[in-house]
Order: sequence, then C-alpha cells, then structure tokens
Amino acid sequence: MESSEENIELRKKPNVSTGKLSSFLESSFPLQNISLTSFKELNSYEDQNFYFEAEVIQRVVPSYDSLNKLGTGLSPFVAKVYNQGDSENPAVVEAQVEALFHLQKNQDVDLRVPVEVYGVDSGKTSRTLTYIQDENANETRSIVRVLSYIPGKMFEEAGATSTRLFLLGILLGKMDKALFGFNHPALKREFVWNLKQGGAVIRQYCELLDPVVKNNLQTVAQRFEGIQSVLASLRESVVHNDANDNN
Repeated sequence: MESSEENIELRKKPNVSTGKLSSFLESSFPLQNISLTSFKELNSYEDQNFYFEAEVIQRVVPSYDSLNKLGTGLSPFVAKVYNQGDSENPAVVEAQVEALFHLQKNQDVDLRVPVEVYGVDSGKTSRTLTYIQDENANETRSIVRVLSYIPGKMFEEAGATSTRLFLLGILLGKMDKALFGFNHPALKREFVWNLKQGGAVIRQYCELLDPVVKNNLQTVAQRFEGIQSVLASLRESVVHNDANDNN
C-alpha cells in the first residue's frame, strides 16, 4: 500500500478555475453556450465538483445516448475534476464510467442515474478519458468527467428520519442488485476502504495507536484472519460501499 504521506499528497484537491474549466468544456465536450454565471463549486472531499448549465450540441451526441432527452436550451450538469492520485490511475476512473453505463442499460431496476457526457474527438463523441492541465503545477493533469445533474438535497441537509433511512436502504439495495454481474479488472486492487483488506490496514497503522486500542484492533484482525476461508467461499459483487450523508 502507499505510504500515508504519499497518498495524502496525491489526493490533494486539484486547482482549476471556472474560467479555464468553462473554455475546456466547450472545446472538449459536446456542449455550447455554457453559462458562466451558473457555475457553482459543490461539496467534495478530494476532487473539484462544479454545477453549471449549458446546451447540448445534438449533432455529435449518439442516438443511443439519453442526453437527447434533454432537448434544447440550457440543461444542468456536473463537471468532476479528479485529484492527481485518481488521474494517474485512469483504469479505476474507467471502471466508474463503465459502472454508470451498466446502470443506465439495466432496465430491470428502477433507478434514476446521471447520464455520462463523453468527450469530443474530431466532432464525434468518444469514451476516451479527457484531461485538463491543473493550475497547481505544470506537469499535473486531472481527468474531467461531465454528467447530467439530478436535483435534490444531500442527505445531511435533508436530515435523517426513519422513513428516509428506510428509503435509502431500498435505493442501495436496488443499486447493488443492478450492479450484480458487473466487473472490471481495475476493481481488483488494494483499496483501504475495502473491508476485506482491513487486516492489512490494521497491521500498517496499529503502531501509531494507543496501546489499548492497538490491542483491541489486533484481536479483531486475528479473528478476521480466522474467517478468510469462509469469505472466499461467498459470492462477490460490486456495491456502493460509501453511502454516507454527503454521498
């Protein structure tokens, strides 16, 4: 696994201005008449996310793309500018794109998901990832994705109630069901948020902890190691594993 210092450095938020991003979006995506006054930076942990409004250039959007349903006039979008760590590992981002496409194609589950806006290459849409030069450093490039915007409140802002928690559980169940059968080579990776790799995380960082906490975690890690053969016999699938109040 990466050292914590290296990981923190690579995951610093990118630094791209709205003016530079607006020009980049018009030249790299099938969008026009982008409203600069509509730009608003959204909450994000380690990337830059922007809300903006623009018109879709219909002539370069493939007929299979549900962007055609947006019609004419300004429509809302989100631009996501990835941190350096993810931008240097494009296969993981490609897996995210493919997972969203998989959800869009799944007609058996009633899910409202954003539509991916693919970049433009010589007047035709391309699913190749698109990069923008970061303003933090000359050599740093950040992947940019554009998605249609789905209005609503963050769960933290709306507030948790028993009904909302129940509906959230239903939504996650639908999503996980829709993702069943989806796979991508990039998802077979070392990832600290994967609970299966919890033992490795404990071994790497337990020396930094209070002795009592360290002892408790080592006990948990030993028990976890003892059920590895059982875990290996269970079926696996990609799931949304980070549905916190701001996700």
